[in-house]
Amino acid sequence: MEPLHILDQGEWFGYSCEARAAWIFATHLLAVSAAVYGFYLMRRFKLWGNIRFGGLAAPPMFDRRFLPFVTWAAAVAVASYSMYEATAFSREVLYVKGSTMTETGCRGFQPFEENFDLDGMTVVFQNFHQRGRDASKMIVSTPGKRDVAVNLDSKFYPNLVKFAPSVMAEYVRRLRRDGEPVPHELGTLD
Repeated sequence: MEPLHILDQGEWFGYSCEARAAWIFATHLLAVSAAVYGFYLMRRFKLWGNIRFGGLAAPPMFDRRFLPFVTWAAAVAVASYSMYEATAFSREVLYVKGSTMTETGCRGFQPFEENFDLDGMTVVFQNFHQRGRDASKMIVSTPGKRDVAVNLDSKFYPNLVKFAPSVMAEYVRRLRRDGEPVPHELGTLD
């Protein structure tokens, strides 16, 4: 039997697509609802004082006649955003077995599995700025298929080194250049 090398694992590993979607929907709905309710409380108890925009009086949307419309629009926006997040793509696991790379996960409420043949595959290192910090990814391209991004800030370093040693060496060079700590599993690469 060929060994299985896990390259990446999603944060919802082990949950069904329905359970994953339900938890994501509920947590996003509660979080965004809490933020909207906080805005409402600050407005209701005048914690911001009189709202003025550039010295002008508040726009008509803050008038009492428009409050029901704004409230319903906020509720629909919160529910729509929560539903979008719940049904978005989420990876369960990405692994290599033999000459095939396989990605499993959920698209909406449906599980999926996609296989990528390693023949003709190209792997490149990509570094970009994301949410205030540098993020490093391994981009795996297969002719005729979509590209797959693998997060390099991972717990599967030995498998990533076996899969793409040159990309991981480039990642280590980037860590050293930026003065970031190099994981001990990658200390011998350069």
